[in-house]
Amino acid sequence: MGEAELRISQMEDKMGGLETDSDVAGKKVSALWDRVQALENHSKRNNVRLVGLKETYGTDGTLEMCVKKVLREGLGIVPEAEFEIERLQRVSAPVPNEGQPPRAVLIRFLRQSAREKVLRAAAVKRGVTWEGNRLSIFPDATKELAEKRKTFLAAKKALQQRNVRYTLAFPATLRFTWRGKNQRFTQAEEAERFINRHSNN
Repeated sequence: MGEAELRISQMEDKMGGLETDSDVAGKKVSALWDRVQALENHSKRNNVRLVGLKETYGTDGTLEMCVKKVLREGLGIVPEAEFEIERLQRVSAPVPNEGQPPRAVLIRFLRQSAREKVLRAAAVKRGVTWEGNRLSIFPDATKELAEKRKTFLAAKKALQQRNVRYTLAFPATLRFTWRGKNQRFTQAEEAERFINRHSNN
């Protein structure tokens, strides 16, 4: 009996060690994944996605010209030096069949300030119509970051209802000025609680 109890105790110690090793490994994998996401999103910090531009536009090498016309005629942005385009292309996907939505256009600006101004202009317009194309412009980000940014929708709506100007800064930080004080939130729930709590005061 004594020998059996000793073996059981040794087995329990080994199992405890395995569980600890598993927890440590899980935390390392999670930290590594977060780092990969941060690096990937950092590489996209100057990018936007233009959605809705018909496939027939830009097929003869004039895609950049079309995009500049969208900026100028659709958003009222003069494509000066600040809005220099480093590169652009349709996203890598099979060419859609007739009647299917066109592939998005991935636009990379040379300067991050251009990206932010384009996104702000698109938000004010709430969609752009250009030569029969109903267009939308979104930040280019990983799926995970896009989902996190989407969690701020309720907070942004609450600020709009109160005529408070805000910025959803990259990667996902809500910034606004409330009664003369600058506020910043990286968690949507905290932003909503702050707005609701201080709106009643």
